[in-house]
Amino acid sequence: PDGLIDDDGVLECKAPQFCSRSIPPYYRIQCLIHMIVLRKKYCEYAQYGWRTQELYVERVLPLSDTGTRALLKRLSDWLEQYVLGGEEPPRKPSRRRKKAEAVSEVEDGAWPF
Repeated sequence: PDGLIDDDGVLECKAPQFCSRSIPPYYRIQCLIHMIVLRKKYCEYAQYGWRTQELYVERVLPLSDTGTRALLKRLSDWLEQYVLGGEEPPRKPSRRRKKAEAVSEVEDGAWPF
């Protein structure tokens, strides 16, 4: 985490160009993992959009015991498959990659329409 708050909390800070006014799922998972590993009761997520100078803060609370077990199981499965198993993890294509692939398809005559 980016910081500890008293005995019970952690702090996670992000500084994207624009403030999204919500926590992306991958950052929520990061906050949850911080709480599990450090045995904390909450995580303060702070996001500062430096272009718009907006601040968004949200408190993330821990999952239920069932939710925590499910999250740890999914993480364990991911570790087994992609880290220890050597399989390439699926990747969301970036805008640049999507554009490059589209240009390549057009150049090859495989028009997308």
